[in-house]
Amino acid sequence: LLHRPRVIVLDEATSQLDTEFEEAAYAAIKLSLPDATVISVAHRQTVAKFHERTLWLKDRKLLDAQPVA
Repeated sequence: LLHRPRVIVLDEATSQLDTEFEEAAYAAIKLSLPDATVISVAHRQTVAKFHERTLWLKDRKLLDAQPVA
C-alpha cells in the first residue's frame, strides 16, 4: 500500500483470516487505493463481494466470467 500500486494481485491473501478481518483488509485497500485494480485468487467465495467481476477457471481454462451480483 505504501508504494501505491495501480494493480494489486492477492493470491489466497485472506485464506487464513476470519471473514471479519478479511472484510477489514479489503476495505483498507479500497479506502487507501480507490483507483487500483485488485485481482484476487481465492477458493472462498466470500471475496467475490469485494470485486466487480468473477472468473471461474479450471485446468487452465476459463469456465465462466460474470459480473458479481
